[in-house]
Amino acid sequence: LIYIDPPYAMNVDHGVVTESDATAFAYADSWATDGAYCQFMFERLTLMREVLRDDGFIFVHCDWRASAWLRVILEEVFSR
Repeated sequence: LIYIDPPYAMNVDHGVVTESDATAFAYADSWATDGAYCQFMFERLTLMREVLRDDGFIFVHCDWRASAWLRVILEEVFSR
């Protein structure tokens, strides 16, 4: 079983509020192009396929921004 919650391709930088009520950088969900995001996910999903058993399951948590791209990539990596 693999469960992933990858970046959503939101093209924003995320922050967290610190104890002093300041906002600190947490992580970037920004990509130069849509293709860069797709390549990032393709490479990681390919590695996951290599370690997942043939009777295993993968669950990918995403939202509307990336769901269509991820569906195509998943079909490419894991077959339809």
